[in-house]
Amino acid sequence: MPLQYEESTPEICSYKVDTQCTKRSKEVCVSVPITECKINGYTDCKNVPTTKQVRDDTLQDEYFSEQLCSISREKKVITEVKQMPVCKTVSKQQCDSKWVVNEQGEKVWAGNENCKEVTWEDCTLEDKIVTQEVDVWDCTPAPTPIVYQSAVLANVDVTLTRRQCTAKATPVCSQTTEQRCKTVEWEDCYDSIIPHCNKFNVRVPYQEYDHRLRCAVEH
Repeated sequence: MPLQYEESTPEICSYKVDTQCTKRSKEVCVSVPITECKINGYTDCKNVPTTKQVRDDTLQDEYFSEQLCSISREKKVITEVKQMPVCKTVSKQQCDSKWVVNEQGEKVWAGNENCKEVTWEDCTLEDKIVTQEVDVWDCTPAPTPIVYQSAVLANVDVTLTRRQCTAKATPVCSQTTEQRCKTVEWEDCYDSIIPHCNKFNVRVPYQEYDHRLRCAVEH
């Protein structure tokens, strides 16, 4: 059979997803812990002892016995050995030395010139006995001694205290709660399916088969 076409207009459908959102907001509250602190200042002190040696002098009484003296009619001879200068006159010639250079280029003595006699005193110290007549004093102690004060030097150990402080601080805190709120914004969204269909022309080819049988004819 010849080729034929069967025409039809089926409906072809599809879809799309549509998202729709709605803005929303809500105020939410919560208890918030609040800590308040203050600074407490103080000093940490300690006493440090030190020892120092210092002068601590005193006075004490002293006694002096005065001697009451008068010159005696008698004299006393004192003999001493003293070193006294003993001098003698010395003479000596004083000359200028003359030096010449010989043929070998050496410096040699050529005699004295300008000689003259020089005189001076040569002195030495020698022991000599010296006598001297001095006065003799007769002394007797006074009936009442003289009282005076003298210093007695002494050292003593003195303990000194030095205070050393360090500044320090510690926090002093207290805690409370406070209700605090915040507005939260968001969007609630959902999806929906939107179908859409269209007619579509379709030509389907076909052929009908001929099922006839051919038979053989006898002659």
